[in-house]
Amino acid sequence: MKKKALSLALALVMCLGLAVPAFAEYTVTEVIPCKYNAAYDFSEGLAVVWEGDKKGYIDKTGRMVLSCDEYRSIENFSEGLARVRRDGKWGYIDKTGQEVIPCKYAYAKDFSHGAAQVHIENGNYGFIDKTGREVTPIKYTGSAVMFMGDLEISGGPDTFHEGLGAVHVGGDDDRKYGFVDEAGREVVPCKYDNVGYFSEGLAAVWQGDKMGFIDKTGREVIPCKYEYKEVYDFHGGLAQVSLDLDKCGLIDKTGRVVLPLKYDLRGEFSEGLVWMYQGGKYSCIDQTGREVIPPIKYDFAREFSEGMAVVGFGDIFKSIPYKYGYIDKTGREIVPCKYDEARAFHDGMAIVSVGAYDTRKFGFIDKTGREVVPPKYDSVRDFSDGLAQVRLNGKYGYIDKTGREVVPLIYDSVSPVDDFSDGVMKVGVGEYNVNRKCGYIDKTGREVVPCAYDDVGKLSEGMVWVRQNYKYGFISVSGIPVEPDPEPTTPVQPQQPAAETIANPTNDKLEVNGAAQNPTVYKIGGSNYFKIRDVAAVLNGTGKQFAVGYSGGKVTVTSGQPYEATGKELAGAPAAAKEASPSNDAIVIDGVETSLTVYKIGGSNYFKLRDLGKALNFYVGWEAGQGVYIETDKPYSK
Repeated sequence: MKKKALSLALALVMCLGLAVPAFAEYTVTEVIPCKYNAAYDFSEGLAVVWEGDKKGYIDKTGRMVLSCDEYRSIENFSEGLARVRRDGKWGYIDKTGQEVIPCKYAYAKDFSHGAAQVHIENGNYGFIDKTGREVTPIKYTGSAVMFMGDLEISGGPDTFHEGLGAVHVGGDDDRKYGFVDEAGREVVPCKYDNVGYFSEGLAAVWQGDKMGFIDKTGREVIPCKYEYKEVYDFHGGLAQVSLDLDKCGLIDKTGRVVLPLKYDLRGEFSEGLVWMYQGGKYSCIDQTGREVIPPIKYDFAREFSEGMAVVGFGDIFKSIPYKYGYIDKTGREIVPCKYDEARAFHDGMAIVSVGAYDTRKFGFIDKTGREVVPPKYDSVRDFSDGLAQVRLNGKYGYIDKTGREVVPLIYDSVSPVDDFSDGVMKVGVGEYNVNRKCGYIDKTGREVVPCAYDDVGKLSEGMVWVRQNYKYGFISVSGIPVEPDPEPTTPVQPQQPAAETIANPTNDKLEVNGAAQNPTVYKIGGSNYFKIRDVAAVLNGTGKQFAVGYSGGKVTVTSGQPYEATGKELAGAPAAAKEASPSNDAIVIDGVETSLTVYKIGGSNYFKLRDLGKALNFYVGWEAGQGVYIETDKPYSK
C-alpha cells in the first residue's frame, strides 16, 4: 500500500486560508486511505474497521489480519481478548480469531485486571476470568448508589476506589451491599444495607440507619453506631461523624474520638482545617479543635484550597447580591469581596468573574490577589500543567500564567476534556455539521495534525483515525515530544542505580499544598533524591499520607496510614556531599514489590519524588522560582 506524507503547510493553507510554515519535528503520514465505513482507535496493535458488510481487525500497515464477518458486532482488544456479538449474545475472541469464550451472554464488558463483567438475560451480572470460569456467581443486581441531600455516593464494578467496587444483590425490599475487587472476587459479602467508597483503606457501611466503617477484608473496624448528617470519607486519617444529626466531630481509624462530637461543622476538612458555624458566625478549627481563625465577618466561607478559601457577603432572601473574595489560613483578607464569582485555587491561580450572569466575564488572579488575566473572557477553565482554556466571541484558545495567548483564539471547538492527552489536543475550525475541519495542536499552539479532516479520533499508539466524506482511514503521527519531568535537567535513569556515585547537597525548595517544607535533598546526576521518611512526614495528615516501615532489608510503604515520626525528619539542606550507593533493599508498596531507582545515603533510602508520586498517586510539579511542589488533591500526572 502506498503511503502519502501530508504537507502541514499545504494542509493549513487549505484549512485556514493562511500560508504558514510546516513544522519539521512532526511527521504526519497517510497510512491507510479513507475507505472504511467505520473505524475504531488502535488498541494492542489492532483497530476495528468496517467496509460495507465486511468487518475485522487491521494492523498499522492496513493489512486485514482478522476477518470477523460472522459477528454482528466486534470491539477493541483488551488484555488480549475482544468482545464479539452473534445472534444477540456476547462472547470473546483471541488474536487468532478463536472464540475462546462462547457468545452466550446478554451483555459483556472488556477485560481488566484479568476479569470481565458479564450479564445474563434477567440483568444480573458477575465476573469471569479469561478461561470463561465464573470468578463470582452471576448474582449481582446492581452497584451501590445512594443520595443524601445533594451528595451522591456511587460505587460498583465501573467505579472502583482503591481497588474495590461496591455491588448489591436482591431487590428494592431486601437489597444488600458488599464489595468485589478488580478481578471480580467478592471480598466483602453482600450483607450491608448500603455502603460508601473506600478511602484510605476504610469504607462507610450501614446497618439499618446506623453507620460504621470496614477495612478491605470486611472487618468492622468502627461499629455501626453513628448517624449521618452528611457522609465524609477518611482524609488524613480522620473522618467526620455524628450521633444526633446536629453536632459533628472527628474519629481516627481506630474509632477513637479525636474531636468531640459537639460542633456544627460546615464542609469537609481541607488542608487540615474545617469551617464551624456557631452563633450565626463562621470560624475555623483544626483537627484538634483549636480555633485557628476566630469568627469572621463574612456571610459564608468555602473549603481551603492551596492555602486560600473563598469567602463572601450576600443574602438571596434579602436580595443582597453575592460578592466574593479570598482569605488565607490566618483569616487575613487577601482579596476583597468584589467579584461576582470566585472559584478555588488550582495550579496557583483562581478563576474570578465580574458582571451580570448572562454577560459575565472571566479572568484569573494569583495568590496575592493580582489580576494576572483581567476578566475579559466569555468562559475559562482551570489551569492544568501551566495552561488554561479560554473562549471569547465563540473562539477557543489557551493562555499561560502570564496571560499570554499561547494558542491563539482561532478555534471553533476543542476537546471537551480539559487537558492535552499525550501532549496534543483535538481542535476544530468551521461550523459544526456544515464545514467543520478537525486536527490536533500541541501545547505551543502548533498544529500537529492539520485541520483538514471532517473528524479525527484519539491519538492511540501513534495512529489516528480520520474521516473524509463519511469514509474512514488512518494517519500515523510521530515527533510529538515526551512530557518533561517537572524536576529540571533530570536524565532518564535505569530502574536500579548502576554503581556508587556522589550525592551533592542542594538547596532546592519543596512546597506541599502551598506550604514550604524543609526536607533533606541530594542531587545525583541532575536529579533530586528525597529521603522517603521526609516525604512521609510532609504528607502526614493529608489524603496522601503513608506509613513507612523497615525490617530485614525491606522497605514497606502503606498508603493511607499515618506516619510515625522518628524525630530525625526534615533536617534541611545537607552540609556536604556524600557517597551514594545503589540500595539493595526491597521496596514494597501496599504489599507489592516495586522496582524503583533508590540510593542509600548515610544509611537512609533516597527516592526520586516523581517515582513516589506515581506509586502513591499524588501530583508533583516544578516551576521556576517556586521549585518542586506537591499537591495532594490532584492525581499523579506526567
